[in-house]
Amino acid sequence: RRQARSSTAHDAVGAMRARRHGASARTSVRRRVRAPPPPGCGIAFAPSLAAAAATVHYASPAGGGSGASCASALTLGQALAAATAGDTVIACPGTYHQSVKVAKAITLRGQPGAIIDAKGNMDGIDVTGANATITGLIVENAQFSGISVTARGVTISRDTVERTKPPGSAYESAISVTEASGARVLSNTVTSNESDGITIDQAPGALVKSNTVRGNAFTGILVIGSSGVSVLNNDVRSNGYLAPYGGTGAGAGIYLCDSAAYPS
Repeated sequence: RRQARSSTAHDAVGAMRARRHGASARTSVRRRVRAPPPPGCGIAFAPSLAAAAATVHYASPAGGGSGASCASALTLGQALAAATAGDTVIACPGTYHQSVKVAKAITLRGQPGAIIDAKGNMDGIDVTGANATITGLIVENAQFSGISVTARGVTISRDTVERTKPPGSAYESAISVTEASGARVLSNTVTSNESDGITIDQAPGALVKSNTVRGNAFTGILVIGSSGVSVLNNDVRSNGYLAPYGGTGAGAGIYLCDSAAYPS
């Protein structure tokens, strides 16, 4: 499902996890001299076309409305389909038993209590639209990644991703940014996942800042083959509770592999 990593990154990660799985014409221009306007006349300007205002679309688990408010909401799938670049989709409180795909430059914003329960689905939220923003959601029970990003300039902020459970020896992460430049992973809570916490894989220029990454099965923050990455002010602890770490959590906080990141 995922593209193979570089051999160098693959070997390094594998060692860390041993046993875990014509000519232009010259033209002359004649200048025309316009006489000044007679007294009392002005110069008229055509009005400029204003940019279309962004639209807010409301979604609820049940749907059935127009999308104008939480009391008259669309389903989440309908709201995402109706949104165009620059719009915002508001996920109203409730549990959405589904996987979500964001393929446009929109903002998907969860109100308090909005939960994406991806049980039985590969990813909770699959972001393939450049410059999209995902914020304020709880994403749980995905089989591969809670939030997967494969587009440039995406912001993942103030989300909670928990209980991601990849099958067998699948190599996944609660928040995964793969081959996507300029990602911003900010102020998320990533906890209790049977996977890595946050992975930046061949994704240059990413900013990973002010996240809480605790109690995940393998590495807290993993950076692979990605230049210009900043990993700043994260709370990373008690990760690596499954083999091959022996349940101690030691040595699995922030791992840099074939990268130029600067953790602090």
